[in-house]
Amino acid sequence: MQNLQGYSISAKFLQEIGRITVNFAFLEAAVSFFISGLISDDQTVGQIVTAELSFKNRIALLSSVVRHTSKDSEIVRRLDALLMRALHVEEKRNKVTHSVWGSCKTPDTITRVKFTAKVKKGLKSQFEAITVAELSTISKEISDLSGEILRLWFSQTKIGAHQAGKKKP
Repeated sequence: MQNLQGYSISAKFLQEIGRITVNFAFLEAAVSFFISGLISDDQTVGQIVTAELSFKNRIALLSSVVRHTSKDSEIVRRLDALLMRALHVEEKRNKVTHSVWGSCKTPDTITRVKFTAKVKKGLKSQFEAITVAELSTISKEISDLSGEILRLWFSQTKIGAHQAGKKKP
């Protein structure tokens, strides 16, 4: 596929960028499902509460609700570790999503271009060569994290336990 400059970007790169986008949307949903399961048996209530929240605010809300509702310090510790990873993968996803992509000198890489203009630093530009494998690693990291968050949700909420076919202790 060609971008506006006429540079060709291979479908394999576009596919991985798309996977990152889709997997991150599912990660956001997993965090929202967890919140919903903790605050109400009615998933609609959780959807109302989380629908307009940024990802960082969803993470903060989930952390706060679990700290308030769980007496198990191990669960809080496990969730904290997952949520820190979630914030880290959000940065990686943002790096991918909010960049301009162009071809590179070799077919094995594409160039990520990012411009910023900050008050104290002025205009800065970043150029970085990225491989399909690097993009695939980010996508897999996001997908794996979604699964881990859902498994913890299943083990900790009435709705999650019901979805997993278990009774909540």
